[in-house]
Amino acid sequence: MFQGNPGGPNYKTFGFEYWSDPNDRNAGYVEWQVDGQPSHRVLAAAVVPDQGDGGSGVGQRLIPEEPMAIILNLGMSRELFISLVTKFIANSSSSELAND
Repeated sequence: MFQGNPGGPNYKTFGFEYWSDPNDRNAGYVEWQVDGQPSHRVLAAAVVPDQGDGGSGVGQRLIPEEPMAIILNLGMSRELFISLVTKFIANSSSSELAND
């Protein structure tokens, strides 16, 4: 991600790592990183069932043991950007736009 900087370019990298032990499924974690530094970690114990009253009905989740990759294309074409802005303006009242 690029963040403009008066002193020159300032690029950020984002990543995540997950680890799981098939012999001890409670030892896993998922960790997010910014510029190679850990920013947030979720332990395996945090993905417990949510089946009580008012819960989502989701059962126990595991940190995956299989190798995986995520491919993200975060590019936005000029045409898509213009289309999104046009839809935003069309769905906003003139008083909302005047207050921004």
